[in-house]
This record gives sequence, structure tokens and C-alpha cells, in this order.
Amino acid sequence: MQLHALALSALGRHSEAIREARRAATTPMPAMPVALAIVLAQADSLGAARDLVARLERQVGGQPLGAGLLYRAYAALGDADPVFFWLERAIAERSWFVAFMNVDPVLDPYRTDPRFVSALKRAGLPSP
Repeated sequence: MQLHALALSALGRHSEAIREARRAATTPMPAMPVALAIVLAQADSLGAARDLVARLERQVGGQPLGAGLLYRAYAALGDADPVFFWLERAIAERSWFVAFMNVDPVLDPYRTDPRFVSALKRAGLPSP
């Protein structure tokens, strides 16, 4: 469901992607609401995406929602400082999302930022 929603969004089929992501977000898996935030941001529903990400960030303390999910959500919103804050925490947590930094399309806008190159080194990943 999550990947289907992200694929639909990448194809520009935003209304279908949002429907699919909303359906996926009702599951107990913590990654599903992040997919909804990404899809909403890509559909230019930034207000709704920001509200959802703020709710997700408040859950970090009590839910199995890790920094690896939050840096991806903030990346979709275009907020560089929170992206790198949560990316650093994800590296420290050894989040498995970090392994995909070089290929995760949501991070494309941040690849030229010197903080990205630094984070790659700290994660032990090669520069692209």
C-alpha cells in the first residue's frame, strides 16, 4: 500500500495516491502515516502534510516512530534543518532507512547540501 501510494504520487496521480496513502495510514505500521505526509507534500497539500508531520513528531517519545521516518517526512516538506536534525538522529539510532540515503528520491533536493555529504560519511556510505 505504501509503495503503491508513493508510486502513484511519483506518476502525478495525486488524488489516487492520497486515497491509497490514507487507507494505508489506518494500519498500525508507523511508516504508513509518513507515506501519507510525503504524498500530501508532493500533491502541494503542504498545510495538511505539515500538520501530520507535527503529530508524528510528537509521537516519537511514545510510539515506534523513529528518526528515519521523520527525516523522510521533513524532506518531503522541504524543511532542510529538520531533515538534517532527524537524519543525524537516524544515523545515531542506526535506522535502516539510512542505508538508502543515496537512492531515496525524497532526499534528492538535499544531495548538494554539505550536511548531506557529511552525513554520508558518518553513516559509512560512499559519496555518489
